[in-house]
Amino acid sequence: MVALELNTRMQACADWRGCDVMSMKQYLNSCNNPRKPATALAAEKRIIVITSTTGNGDAPDNALRMWRRLRTDKTEGALRGVEFALLGLGDTNYDNFNKTAKSFDAKFRELGATPFFPTAFADDAVGLDIVVEPWRKGVVEAVEKLFGHKCVGGDDHQRDDDRKAAESSPNKKSKVKRPRGLAKLRPCGIRMTFQCTAEELNNNNNNNNYGGNVPSALPNSCIRDTTRSLLNRWQAVDTETVLNGYTPEAPLTTTLKSARFLTRPHSEKHVLHVELELPSDSAKDGILYSPGDALGVYCPNEAGAVDRILKRLGTLVKADNSGGDGSDAPIIDIADRPFVISERPPLTEEQNARKGSKKHRLPSDRVAVQVVDTLSRSPSPDNDSDSDVDASDRKTEHSGCLPSRCTPREALTYFCDITSPPRKNFLRMLGEYCSEASDKETLFRWASLSGRDEYQREVLDQRLSLEELLDMFPSCDPPLEHLIDQLPSMKPRYYSVASGSSQHPTTVHIALTVVDFVTPAPHKRRRRGLCSHWLYRLCVRAGLLEGARDHVHTTAESPDELKKLVDDDLVGYASCPNNTIAVPVFLRRAQFFAPPDDVSKPMIMIGPGTGVAPFRGFLQSRRTMMQGLRTDATGVGWWRGLDMEHEGEDEESSSEDFSPHPFAQASEPVSRMMSPSNVGCATLFFGCRRSDEDYLYREDLERFVADGTLNHLYTAFSREQEHKVYVQDRIREHGAELAQQIIDQGAFVFVCGDGAKMAKDVLQALQQILADHLESLAEARQYVLAMTRNKRLVQDIWS
Repeated sequence: MVALELNTRMQACADWRGCDVMSMKQYLNSCNNPRKPATALAAEKRIIVITSTTGNGDAPDNALRMWRRLRTDKTEGALRGVEFALLGLGDTNYDNFNKTAKSFDAKFRELGATPFFPTAFADDAVGLDIVVEPWRKGVVEAVEKLFGHKCVGGDDHQRDDDRKAAESSPNKKSKVKRPRGLAKLRPCGIRMTFQCTAEELNNNNNNNNYGGNVPSALPNSCIRDTTRSLLNRWQAVDTETVLNGYTPEAPLTTTLKSARFLTRPHSEKHVLHVELELPSDSAKDGILYSPGDALGVYCPNEAGAVDRILKRLGTLVKADNSGGDGSDAPIIDIADRPFVISERPPLTEEQNARKGSKKHRLPSDRVAVQVVDTLSRSPSPDNDSDSDVDASDRKTEHSGCLPSRCTPREALTYFCDITSPPRKNFLRMLGEYCSEASDKETLFRWASLSGRDEYQREVLDQRLSLEELLDMFPSCDPPLEHLIDQLPSMKPRYYSVASGSSQHPTTVHIALTVVDFVTPAPHKRRRRGLCSHWLYRLCVRAGLLEGARDHVHTTAESPDELKKLVDDDLVGYASCPNNTIAVPVFLRRAQFFAPPDDVSKPMIMIGPGTGVAPFRGFLQSRRTMMQGLRTDATGVGWWRGLDMEHEGEDEESSSEDFSPHPFAQASEPVSRMMSPSNVGCATLFFGCRRSDEDYLYREDLERFVADGTLNHLYTAFSREQEHKVYVQDRIREHGAELAQQIIDQGAFVFVCGDGAKMAKDVLQALQQILADHLESLAEARQYVLAMTRNKRLVQDIWS
């Protein structure tokens, strides 16, 4: 998200110099030889890279393939003559701070590229802007020096644009002084053309104001068929792979099968276990999940919130199809009217100078229309020929997500994120459409560098949504076109797989906290997790949760109101036979967070809270493997499913990250895997508040111990004694046996859960117990670093 925002802020400079701004995924797909990106990069004179780091030091999804393929390129001097500037976005709360950016920087230099501006690493723990803003300004100045003149989009041009925008704005009375460090206004990049019949326009032609006979709804033939909703649309999108179910663009259609609460009703947190049934032909299609995988879940925005936003924006607008001044334009309701989306061509320098930064759009009360014979449904997967726009040609934040044709209600329900706190460039855009000076000043201040603390306190800490922002600033009246263009795309929510496919081949299990909290004082707004509450309500609607209201208090005050909330959630999802409830999901394969192939190696798992969920899957798969060994089965082992990167791809195991370390233990012969006596020890550390409140998967874990799948189960119940006890304390208590397993037997260590504090404390505890068996704490730290490099210590953590 932050990287995308920075790219858009740099785009003004790039657009005027014939440069392209795109994600790494888009760039890779545009290469003649996507498997050799260095060849394409070598043809570039200069490149600017902005990247974040996710998970356990992993590259973000849209950069993962680029990094994998660039990393394996050993061609000496492949990028000689290329100049680059690079910015990393990270968080020092995590151990692998800015690892992706550091890896790209090292690889560029290794292949012969040289920086034309120093690489910088921003830290979200203290504030990204501290590093980001100086780097951005420095890069612009460096580019200006290279070009020999000022770049459009620099700070001087920003001030000119602000002056011109104020002079040409329809809200001239709201002229305000721009604060220091205010970001450049990002122009609207799309054009929305709504479809109308000639009869509609002619019948309404004399209706020159917002009164009169205005149609309140579209004919039934135009309303989206809920059984051919986004599920089909998502499945129809072309993807870069043919493996359905492994990509966000091509999700699986699962159905709710079972659900239960893992916590007691009096628990402060409410954790839900959900079982989803896979399609009957999923195994035949090669869709098999493995221990350590994650499940991406798509959810819609709440129907009520979408209705209120559309009402606030106003959906009765003038249809601009004549090219005149609009005085005779008919009025249409666009809320459920299909529109086609196309890229808005950028202004020429002459147009920009003459019209300012806002005059390249239609007025906010008029929309472009396309006259059609009949209003059709939203396009079916195999019949989108009537759309005059190729979705692949769009350059918007929703490219690859927002269909080339849909309705405003669909866009705000399924494709746009309206609940996450807005980024500064979005607040900057909203400020331009405020008619009151006080509203404009506040939004501009929040969007500026000087308003960083207030933005953190009032927007991020309070988790403000789009609906709340529009309510807070009543004079803000943005056009729907610009709003949809700048809203971030709806992102899937990821949950660790909590089952083993060997025991549950037709279902996949997840554990999730039904998020419900209050923001800090003074506002103390109540917040609920969008996806977790959506899944909870679907489970209620499916009759899977008896006594659910004893666990989670919703906004509903009666069973009828709860049922209405759930019925709204089902729009577009009740598309499976027998009235079952469909949930679109996809599998995200774990890179390294998976049990060792060699079961003779000890395995130490540390997972407090919901961090224990993936280890339930680890242990179910381990149980199956051990049963196979006892019956003299052959060929038993972990299988990671089909490999999407196998064609000529040098896999992660060949990385220099896997170079031998003095402390590393050599792997035992594979034949040892087949002997039950050589199965390594499995140890699990679990922690929660109280054993009678939130001991997740207690029965499962105790059964693992009883049948020998799990050798040691160490628990830490933090609130059951006067002093708090956590998993790191239990690690220290059993330090001697753990150190022996790690140093002498080459044990693998897996950590899952909170990354803000728990993961750091656990690593510190591991270093301390290893120091007692090595020469010093410094040597123990080096040992832990070696384990991380060799993937013997792997974390799956979140904040």
